[in-house]
Amino acid sequence: MSLDKEAHVGTEIKLYLNKDVDDKSIINYIQRTMQDIKYTIDIRYNEVGNERKISIPAHAVRKRESMEKFEFFIPFSEKGEVGTIDYDEILNNEYIDKYEYGLLIRKRENADAGNLILNSGISVEKASLGIVFGRRFVSPNHGYDLHNGKREYNNFVVNFPANWLQLDVSRENVTEISIMNDDIFGKIAKSLYQQLLQYIQYIENKETNIAAIYLQDVIRYACDFCGESIETKELCEKLENMKYKLLITFTERGICYQIGRHVISGERIILTYSNKNAKVEHDKFKLQMKRNMRKKNSSVRDNFKMVGRELNGLLEWYPTGMYINDKIKYVLDHSNRSNIGVKHTGEEHKDMFILLSLFLVNPSDDILGDPSKEDSIVNFLELVFLEYFQIGSEENQKKEVTYDEMRNAIEEDSCNSLKAPIE
Repeated sequence: MSLDKEAHVGTEIKLYLNKDVDDKSIINYIQRTMQDIKYTIDIRYNEVGNERKISIPAHAVRKRESMEKFEFFIPFSEKGEVGTIDYDEILNNEYIDKYEYGLLIRKRENADAGNLILNSGISVEKASLGIVFGRRFVSPNHGYDLHNGKREYNNFVVNFPANWLQLDVSRENVTEISIMNDDIFGKIAKSLYQQLLQYIQYIENKETNIAAIYLQDVIRYACDFCGESIETKELCEKLENMKYKLLITFTERGICYQIGRHVISGERIILTYSNKNAKVEHDKFKLQMKRNMRKKNSSVRDNFKMVGRELNGLLEWYPTGMYINDKIKYVLDHSNRSNIGVKHTGEEHKDMFILLSLFLVNPSDDILGDPSKEDSIVNFLELVFLEYFQIGSEENQKKEVTYDEMRNAIEEDSCNSLKAPIE
């Protein structure tokens, strides 16, 4: 192991291994665990009589290439301090070599990429966010997965100074957390809030291919760092106001969906009419739906059966409302997942948008369900459209579903395509 050219002292370590020890496994272990070391690591080894060389760059985990930058970094120090940096330091990659320790949050590039907990740059392989940050980070409030109850949109890479964590002999488990407390969490939340403000200003008039759900997820994490202490109450309120709201407007033609952050409201979903005629057309369509129900001698539940023979079996009804069940979670989650953050033509998931719009024709509490419940229609609507729309120039993005499309879907039974695959 040797230090870079700017260092005054270098260290070389030679390992003499028994024949039954595979030197390649040692190299793989070093590559896997030494993810955020301050210095470049050069490894030389023999392979079938030939000398090979592998280099692990300093702060290798921070140097991942990405089509569009979406990351936030909070510096830590051995003195127990939490730093604040400008977002410019992230945009120009200055933070990578400037700060030895810290918390990096960035867009998850693939489903298999996990969070990393490091101690002095070396991975603590059996540690988790829940262990180092507490129960606040095992809550389903965070980008829940429609299929298995848990989804994470962003990656955490946390490199702690050596004196923040105590490890067991194997360096695989955390035995004691020395510095983590509400004061530290509050400082992380404050620093993250400042970077979020700067990032939002940076992308305000830009177009990106990054789905809005990624930004919403970071804001949720900042809220979790706030906790419930009195000292961070005001900051938590600012973060809540920073979150995207789903704006649903009933027009004369149908329903128009948008997202926005500049809406001061305690509601996550805001329903409005574009004008008086929009209210008239909405009432006419609702009346038409009720007449269809009477002709079929249908109950409220059977109303949704008209959308497709499978639909009634895909929803679960409780005294507090209607909730998405596992089968439809799988279909809609997996149909949407592969297109998160991709520019949409509006036709990819047409049936899904028509289905969701039919729920909103008569949006009573028994249809929308309790928003505090993970599987409520409110949560599902919010998730689907935050995955559909992109960060930046949000006012120019919208999705419209017309009454004619909904009417045709019912009459032609065209939503039968929403079926889970047969295994």
